[in-house]
Amino acid sequence: MRLLVVLAVFVAAIAATPGVLAQEPPRPNIPATFLSMAEVELHERDRTRFGEGFFASDAAGSRSAERYDFHEGFRVFHLLSLQRWDLKKEFFISSEDPHDCRVHDLNSSFVAPFAWVKDAHYVGEHDHHGEKLDAWESRFGNVRLFVGVRKSDPNRPVVSERESAHEMTRYHFRDFNTTTPPSRFFNIPEECQHNAGVLLAADPPRPNIPDTFMSEIEVEFHEDSHNATHFGEGFWAHDQQDGKAVERYDFRDRMHVLHVLGLQRYDLHREYTINSEDMRHCEERELRGSAPHPFDWVRNATYIGEHRVRERTLDAWEARFGGTRLFVAVGKTDPNTPVAFERESVHDFSRFFFRKFDASKPDQKAFDVPEECHHE
Repeated sequence: MRLLVVLAVFVAAIAATPGVLAQEPPRPNIPATFLSMAEVELHERDRTRFGEGFFASDAAGSRSAERYDFHEGFRVFHLLSLQRWDLKKEFFISSEDPHDCRVHDLNSSFVAPFAWVKDAHYVGEHDHHGEKLDAWESRFGNVRLFVGVRKSDPNRPVVSERESAHEMTRYHFRDFNTTTPPSRFFNIPEECQHNAGVLLAADPPRPNIPDTFMSEIEVEFHEDSHNATHFGEGFWAHDQQDGKAVERYDFRDRMHVLHVLGLQRYDLHREYTINSEDMRHCEERELRGSAPHPFDWVRNATYIGEHRVRERTLDAWEARFGGTRLFVAVGKTDPNTPVAFERESVHDFSRFFFRKFDASKPDQKAFDVPEECHHE
């Protein structure tokens, strides 16, 4: 009897110990068809916007849409992300002027907004306005996706996040309804009704980009909310075996230098980010799970034809996860070496040009934690 009591106390102590996880809860199975009102926070480098609107998805009709308005005094900033797979077209607005509509060809098949959850990691409980939620997270192409669900209703999202090195968007869902949304939610705005077409060639060999590399990068960051483009350079390194990944870029604008760092140390279970002119503005947080292959998404990507990049004709591949578009272009004679990479959400667009791509193990100094990130 005494042994049973000791064991019970020991088990209770473990359960109460910070950092020790309870049994993983049921994995969410969020429907592919839904209509939800949503409050949105858009966290940019120098400010936070608050908006509201809707998020709709129709799997049978191969359509999805997000539309939000951000009111700031007498100004209204409009955001639209409309995917019409039935028409093979995609429409974006990210401006005070709805006429600033971008139209893209959409050559993949319908992707459910929360399809990524099937491969997500459980990261423990998350406090949301005083309520404990079960939290799930995944990473694709250095984009972090997160969803929080109630323990009593794991198939309905309460909050979700999408984060890149430049911005973080948080969605608070209201009235998540799993019936088919009315068609009007997927109407193409008059400002977007342009004509475009594309002719695709036969699919070339699918790229198999290494998961361990060191690369020198030129980067463009297109920031719609500020109608600005920033140009920078730096490096991107990944060591799959040791669980280390880093992106580090400097953006120079006259007398100012913006430093961007995204360092994932899975061996230390820590992540460090800097997005500031002051390197001391370093954020640190816990990191769980194992390091994802940065180009693993290419396995399920769609070939979208030839693209011209800096006078070269390349083969281009594209995939979509949780409202983010990922793109990679490779040479026809060397499909396993990336030449250009793009990451796009409704809020921003980043383009990366690889000056050098070395598939050998990186110098481990590239993954050192900056002195500014060693908090007391």
